[in-house]
Amino acid sequence: MRELRHEVGARGQRVEAAMKLDIRISLQQPTTGAYHDDRYRLDDLDERDAAAIRAGKAVLLEIAVRRKMQNRPAEPLDVLHNFVGKRDLTGVYAHPEHIHHPYARQLGADMWSHQFGLRPGMTVRHAGRIHIIEHLEDVDREHAEQGWLTGYAMCRRTDPTPSQTIRNPQRLPLHELTPITAKG
Repeated sequence: MRELRHEVGARGQRVEAAMKLDIRISLQQPTTGAYHDDRYRLDDLDERDAAAIRAGKAVLLEIAVRRKMQNRPAEPLDVLHNFVGKRDLTGVYAHPEHIHHPYARQLGADMWSHQFGLRPGMTVRHAGRIHIIEHLEDVDREHAEQGWLTGYAMCRRTDPTPSQTIRNPQRLPLHELTPITAKG
């Protein structure tokens, strides 16, 4: 589980210090039929996926990014329903890179990345050094305007050095970046 150290999440939620994130992939519960419930019934799936589920070759899963705090149960921050995959994918993962299914890993990394609330141009601290985020790393989603976030940012060090050399950007993990506020 990774520590989240910023104050406001991607959805404007207050995030407390020493909060940890994980990703839980579990069997999807049946739809409640409520208006806001986006879980599919078996009949709503495409024929190939429905046939695989009926044959026992696949199951309907949900992917959840959760925050876990001391003395409290894990709280879901973002949930994706209707993922068709194999039962062996279920489990709790400390980081998206631990998910062995490539597409589930991509979805988990994108959901995970949005929880940090980091944006290009922000000043952050990493390993005692000050950096500016040049861009959040993503992978192409074909015709989409934005790609899938990977959980990494390209950052350039801004703190002074004796040689004042130009620094190339570094690929840094989002969960290790701490935003620097106006107070420092």
